[in-house]
Amino acid sequence: MSTYRQPVLGILGGGQLARMLALAAAPLGVKTQVVDNVADACAGQVAPLIQADWSDQAALDAFAAQVDVVTSISRTCRPRLRAGWPARWRCIPIPMRWPWHRTG
Repeated sequence: MSTYRQPVLGILGGGQLARMLALAAAPLGVKTQVVDNVADACAGQVAPLIQADWSDQAALDAFAAQVDVVTSISRTCRPRLRAGWPARWRCIPIPMRWPWHRTG
């Protein structure tokens, strides 16, 4: 008999977009886990939240151990923050400016 385990999506940053992602993932059978540097991040209302500083290696390791894949929808994918992340994480930065944003 095969056992099925729900995948766990790790979300770096716990703002409004993370909240919407967690809500969208639930009906698809995907659990979510959020990490943010503030204790009252709004995604924590709908998904388990780990509150930790981005430089807290032990907290990031604990977060990494609980998830199958990680995504970031905030500005956390910056080189200075990525330096201490677990080696198995690959974070592709999101563009900081979209092509249709005015620059002036």
